[in-house]
Amino acid sequence: MSRILQSQVGDKLKVHILGAGSIGSLIAHDLKQQYKDQISPILLLRPNKVIQSSNSSLSKNTTNIKLNRLYDPENELSSIDLEFVKPKNFEKHNSSEEIENLIITTKSYQTESAIKPFLNKITSNSKILILQNGMGMKQNLINRYWKNESSLPSIFEGITTHGVFIDDKQIINHASRGKLLISNSSNIEEGNLPPLIQSIIETSNLNTSYLNYNQFLLYQIEKLIINCCINPITALYNVRNGDLLYSNEILNIWKSIIKESIDILKLEYSTQLENIFESSSFLNEDRLLEVVIDCCKLTSQNSSSMRQDIRNLKTTEINNLNGYITFLGRKFNRTTIVNSMIVNLINLKFDLNKNLDLEASKNLLSTYS
Repeated sequence: MSRILQSQVGDKLKVHILGAGSIGSLIAHDLKQQYKDQISPILLLRPNKVIQSSNSSLSKNTTNIKLNRLYDPENELSSIDLEFVKPKNFEKHNSSEEIENLIITTKSYQTESAIKPFLNKITSNSKILILQNGMGMKQNLINRYWKNESSLPSIFEGITTHGVFIDDKQIINHASRGKLLISNSSNIEEGNLPPLIQSIIETSNLNTSYLNYNQFLLYQIEKLIINCCINPITALYNVRNGDLLYSNEILNIWKSIIKESIDILKLEYSTQLENIFESSSFLNEDRLLEVVIDCCKLTSQNSSSMRQDIRNLKTTEINNLNGYITFLGRKFNRTTIVNSMIVNLINLKFDLNKNLDLEASKNLLSTYS
C-alpha cells in the first residue's frame, strides 16, 4: 500500500472532482489508474450535464473514460470506469456524507455556480484543490462562501502545463506531458500534506511538484501571462499554438500584453512580490516573451482551450485571463488598452459566431418547413 494512504486503514480515499472536462478527466483517470484499489474518484456533474453511462455492470452511474497519450509512441488506449453523480442524486443518496476531498477543474466562470449545490457537504475539514486557468478564484470563493474562518476548508491551488483535449469521439487526448504545480498560502510543509495532495504528487503521469507559496505565485503569474498571450490569439485566428510563430507581428502584440500585465500584477501583488528576491528577474518582460515563445514551440500541435470554446460556441474564459488584467486596471485606475481590446475582440467573435450559427439554423429550418 502506498504510504499516502496508510492512515486510511484500508478504506478507499474518496476524491470528488468538480468538472468533467479534459483536465478533470485526466486527473480522475490517472488517480484511478495508479491507485485502483485505494482511490475512488467521483465526478460531480452540473444538473444539465449530459454524460453517457458506460456498459460496465458496476453501476448505472458510471461512465467510461478513454485516454490516449499522444506523446508516447508506445501508448495504448486506456479505458477506466468512473462513478459520476449530479447534485440531486448526491443529496438523495449521500445525505449525511461530507466531501472530504475536492478537485475543482471547471472553467473559471462556472466555478461559483458549479460548487454551490455541494456547499453544505464541504466543511472546515475538507481539502480542496483549485486547478484551472486564471488567478483570484480562491479569494473569490472565500469572499462568496466562506467569510467565516471557522467554516473555511483547507484550499490548495494548482497550475498545469499538460496539453489535454477531448476529440470528437470523446477520447481524452494527453497531447503533451507537462507538469502540475501545487501550493498552499499557509505554506504547509511537504511532509504534512493531506492524502489528496500527496496522492497527486505520487501519480507519475501527472508529473507534480509541491512548491512554497512564493515560488508558486511567480509561476502562477507566468502561466496567466502565457494564457493571455496564446489563448485569445489562437481563438481569434483559429490556429494551433505553434502556428502563431509564423508571423513576426505577433511579437509586438505579446510585448504589449506582457508589459501591461506585469505593470498591473506588480500593483496587485506588491506585498508578496517585494518579499521575493527573484521576482524582478523572473517577471522580466524579455524573459517572459521567451517563455511564451518556448511554450508555443513545446505545444505547437495543441489547440488552446479558448480556440476550442470559440469553435464549439461555448463561453470562453477571457474575462478570467486578459479580463482579469483589465479588472485590476480599473481597480488601480490604470489603462490596459491592449488587453481590453483583446477581451472585446474575443467577446465580439463569440457573439458573431453564435448569432451567425443561429441564423444559419433558422434558414435551414425554413428551407424544410
